[in-house]
Amino acid sequence: MSHTSALVRALRDRHPEEVAVEELKQELAIAGDETEWWEAKAGVLRPEHIQRSVAGLANRDGGLLLIGAVQAEDGWVLRGVQARPELEAGTWLADTLRALRPMPVIQQQIYNLDGARWAALLNIEPHPQYPIVLPSGLVLRREVGSTKPIDDGRELAELVFQRAGALSKKPFDPMDDPDALASAVASALRAGQAGELRPLLANLRGQARDAAEFNGWDTPDVEIDRLAAVAAVVISQEDAAISVLSVETHHELFDEALLLGRQPTAMPDIKLQREVRRSARTVGALLVRLRHWKPARQLAAHSSPESEGPRRGWLASVAANQARAISRPLSPEYWRHDVRVAAETIERIAALRPDDAKGNDPLNSILAFDFLCAVVDLDQRDSQVREASLWLDFPYFSAQAVRPLASKVLDDEIVRESLLPGRDRHYAAALLEQLDASARRTVTNSGFWEGLLDASRAEQVRQLLHN
Repeated sequence: MSHTSALVRALRDRHPEEVAVEELKQELAIAGDETEWWEAKAGVLRPEHIQRSVAGLANRDGGLLLIGAVQAEDGWVLRGVQARPELEAGTWLADTLRALRPMPVIQQQIYNLDGARWAALLNIEPHPQYPIVLPSGLVLRREVGSTKPIDDGRELAELVFQRAGALSKKPFDPMDDPDALASAVASALRAGQAGELRPLLANLRGQARDAAEFNGWDTPDVEIDRLAAVAAVVISQEDAAISVLSVETHHELFDEALLLGRQPTAMPDIKLQREVRRSARTVGALLVRLRHWKPARQLAAHSSPESEGPRRGWLASVAANQARAISRPLSPEYWRHDVRVAAETIERIAALRPDDAKGNDPLNSILAFDFLCAVVDLDQRDSQVREASLWLDFPYFSAQAVRPLASKVLDDEIVRESLLPGRDRHYAAALLEQLDASARRTVTNSGFWEGLLDASRAEQVRQLLHN
């Protein structure tokens, strides 16, 4: 793809969250005229304005939409659009985009300019299989300087055939069996085709979201299996820039799950959250077994964007949302079941076992990752909400699975700096003591907790904190 616009060259291959508002303003100032690869919208916006732009770019080859940018005499400026006090910008944008069929994969960043105005940068990918259709039934495509309906049957047929045949041109087929897909991804990485990973992961994310939203309660299991298999290959690479793609995909899919609406007989939002957590657990367990501590922290360290109650880590929020949605007491066996399903996934998909994990290794590494997530969650919380309820699954199993990692957090400087950057041993000891108390409370009515640390290290913690 030849990008003639300096703006597109600077921003197209980056996640919008990496682009600060000042950088966006600087790139806009030298952007030149709109092209077939990017478009700006401002003024009084209606949903159809955004839908037309997004569909047009997606039906081209993808591109950038800048909301709130206007062209002045000396170049483009980011003035923003008027905020609507009755509706949050992100919610309005999500509701607007969900009306597209199918919905393309979009990465976005919303900028709060002055409290009364907002702007946004949307990075839009072409759908790998289908044209994007507006609610009105129109199919649009971005041309140089404008977005136009495709009103020629030959052009429309060409777009349909182009999309239908797009997958065969890729080094892998996203509809493959999970292990076959993971093998193809590994081959692509060895061949230096890492550039194909971003659209693949975006495609897998879109498949899972669509399956949960439109196909009912029994999906998106298969789609999540594919995501987990590919993520295991990607996230275990030495290249940090590549591994972070897998982390971002899990975080973005969780955020999108929160936006799915409830149905009378199904809860696609909760289903998708549970499935994303299953994938994250299998990948996190692999990172624990490979001792890749920094990527493991990155995977765990995403705060739920929900505003109700204290800020929780995203994986803990899944459990809280499950309990809230089901509206009845959930037994320890309910939570054990979710952990065992993740362990069975590792046993079933070979790509999740490049280290040849067997026996109790899958289960124990999931429990260790669950403990790691709790450590990161506590570290990220404001001190005033540290005592807020934690959602822990590892106490429902033997403490032997998590004790080795708990000891490393206390005694191994490399592990501690990776999981608790900038924290000293005293801080780690206090955190472990608090986490141990939470674990005991978790199993108060359902079992016995042996303690995070063995007797000798537990005594070291007491002396360190209380002498």
